Amino acid sequence: MPTPMPVDMPLRPGEASALAEVVFRHLGGRPPTDDVRARLGSRLAALELGSIRPYIGSLVEDPTHQATYYLAADSLAGPAPAPLLLHLASSSAPFSALFPKAMLVARMQPVGGREVVVNAIPFGPRDTANLRAYAEKLDRAFLPRPQGALPSIAAASARPETGFPAAFEAFRQIRQAGGANWAAVAGDAGAGLWAAIRAGWREGYTALAGRLAVPADGNLAGFAETVREQDLCSRFIVDPSAALDAGTDAELEGRFDRALPLCAEIFDLIRRIRRSFDFELALDRSPAPTTPEELAFCLGWLKSHGRAARLVAPNPGQGERLAELAAVARQFNATLSFHSARDWERVGAAAAGRVSVTVRLDEEPPPDLVKLTALLRG
Repeated sequence: MPTPMPVDMPLRPGEASALAEVVFRHLGGRPPTDDVRARLGSRLAALELGSIRPYIGSLVEDPTHQATYYLAADSLAGPAPAPLLLHLASSSAPFSALFPKAMLVARMQPVGGREVVVNAIPFGPRDTANLRAYAEKLDRAFLPRPQGALPSIAAASARPETGFPAAFEAFRQIRQAGGANWAAVAGDAGAGLWAAIRAGWREGYTALAGRLAVPADGNLAGFAETVREQDLCSRFIVDPSAALDAGTDAELEGRFDRALPLCAEIFDLIRRIRRSFDFELALDRSPAPTTPEELAFCLGWLKSHGRAARLVAPNPGQGERLAELAAVARQFNATLSFHSARDWERVGAAAAGRVSVTVRLDEEPPPDLVKLTALLRG
């Protein structure tokens, strides 16, 4: 059963009741669609709610209980916004076991002849269990997906609670302007999921896991736990640079005879934990610039051993061989990835739009993601 709402909870029951009444009257027991959400958003705006900011794109119906809805919102009545998930249901509906710590906010009578209750659930960027329950049980469209051959801009931020919402707004502008889906987040998949839900972003996005550095001694103990902690992510970056043997370009097989088999082991480890994912080979921290021959050898070895890399991050050096590196990547159906590039126009021209870049949103001035896509399209 829901627990009573603490008296100091920054949410006004009267406004929660008004919001619930509009939702139930407008939907009439029907599941929400994008058009319905848009119209409903206009009606909620007319209420001029002072203590609640609803994120209408997040509105979903419980798949097992008809006319039971969930809606992400901020409570604004306190000193700082409090992110919540509102549970709107008939008082006679069975209590949902998805969110056992739901708190009772309001009980109103009647809506369409039924008594309705509003419960609140903690739903911030760190409420991972609640975020996953929502995405895995209520609306799987919000879960991160592999990007495959699509381009992407992975937004990274030390303050993802503000950076990621801004990134998804930019991704929506890019989409509405007729561009491809460039959406990706890096560094905090839970915060990325939170931002995607509140933005109503059901178009798909990639979540990058932290870089997995192949140890020089080849000891992969603990890697399984590291991957398991990031199992919400859909792209894994494996960096073999520490395990490379010294040598020349003519000794490619000798240089990689330890590193690539270890990359294959990590690939298998990820596959046991996450069925569908993008595998990225990161050579960008190798001491010498990546040559086209080196790139072809690595991508060919992985493909021939059944662990093809969807993305590859070369060390471009001064960028004089970018076009050649891009041609090799296309030969193996891989996407070029850059985690610290700055000459975006040059990168876009060489990659002909098939490119993934990671950008820091905390830079001054912050990058304009909409303009960046224009440069990267080539």
